[in-house]
Amino acid sequence: MVKSLSLFSAFLALAITSPAIAATFESTPFETLSVDSTTPLSKVFSTALQNGARYKIEASGQYTPDFRFEQRGEFWSVDARFVSRDNFATQNDQDPNFSNFDFGLFSTALGGDNDDFWGTYQSSHIYSYEFIGTGNPVDFYVNDISQPSGGDNAGSLTVKIFREQVQSVPEPGSIVGFLALGAMGAGSALMRKKGQKSGDNNLI
Repeated sequence: MVKSLSLFSAFLALAITSPAIAATFESTPFETLSVDSTTPLSKVFSTALQNGARYKIEASGQYTPDFRFEQRGEFWSVDARFVSRDNFATQNDQDPNFSNFDFGLFSTALGGDNDDFWGTYQSSHIYSYEFIGTGNPVDFYVNDISQPSGGDNAGSLTVKIFREQVQSVPEPGSIVGFLALGAMGAGSALMRKKGQKSGDNNLI
């Protein structure tokens, strides 16, 4: 009996200390936004996002701050987070050739009017960010020359919003009960084995 209780305690400790499962999200976005670079600083808003619910935001695409560069066969490209003058062979958070201006996809709600929350450079130009909804919409805008005039811009960025996938989780009571049954069963088997061994010894 002591051993069965010890086994139960071990199973219970394992259940309590197991690491949390990482969030998974639905494969299809429930909302897709297009953020036009030709209207920089003009915010695009999502619908109100449920308070306390977990979401994943995915940003993709590129734009150019001056389409005349492409016409000359040159590069000046911006994705959601970084800027490049050599087709992203190298990339910078701020443009060293334009007074270190910070081009990118900004958000007041998610980034405090910055794009740093998108994280490190991704060669796919797809960036993601997870957050908890507050019951309010979230905003996105292209940050370009700090004024709403993007007549020489070309291109847009796409924002997709994914809900967390709902998963059925057993009730805590049922988990503990299952572990208890398993531990008791293992303990009973051990006791039967010991009894059988004792009987065998008496026959000798």
